[in-house]
Formats: sequence, structure tokens, C-alpha cells
Amino acid sequence: MASISSGGNPNFYGGQVVKGLIGLNVRQHIPQINGGGRIALEAGMPLYLNLNGVQIPEQWSLQLSAALLF
Repeated sequence: MASISSGGNPNFYGGQVVKGLIGLNVRQHIPQINGGGRIALEAGMPLYLNLNGVQIPEQWSLQLSAALLF
């Protein structure tokens, strides 16, 4: 039995996506913890989208992270 909702149809999932991303990592030595720290920033956007069914296309992405290195 076919489902009317788009969530119940597996043909409406997935597709093809190619993303372009650029990133920056900054490391700093911290003698008090005998290690260091890192801050990373990554930004990108899709270069090609071919989505199946009704999906919200991604326009851009941004990721910021911080870490302590021991």
C-alpha cells in the first residue's frame, strides 16, 4: 500500500550533493597544561544539489570548534 505522506516514501529521501568548504585552524601552546589549545572555523556552501522529493536545500554551513590538547 502506497503512503500519501512524503515521509513514508523512500524515493523522497537522499539525492546528490557536492559541497565546497574552506577552513582555518589556529593552535596555541599553553605551558600551564603542558599542551595547547585549538580553535577551528569551517565555512561552506553546496556547489551542486540534486535532491529527491520535497527537501529543504542547504544554502550554507558554518562550524566553529575549540579544543584543549594534552
